Amino acid sequence: MVHDQRSALSTYLASLLSAGRVVFSIEEAEQALGVSRGAVLDAAERLLRRILPVREIAEESETDGSA
Repeated sequence: MVHDQRSALSTYLASLLSAGRVVFSIEEAEQALGVSRGAVLDAAERLLRRILPVREIAEESETDGSA
């Protein structure tokens, strides 16, 4: 079920971005996903850990390319 929540959060965020929204509240996510505040925060933390390493690698590549 944890995987489903992460996928649901990713899908929810992608739908917001495609609609031109870049900001949302935890309360909005709770209602949209039908989960508790803690579940939203846990899913967001897991998603952040998954995304940050990719971002750091991309930033390192940009730095190496401009040097």
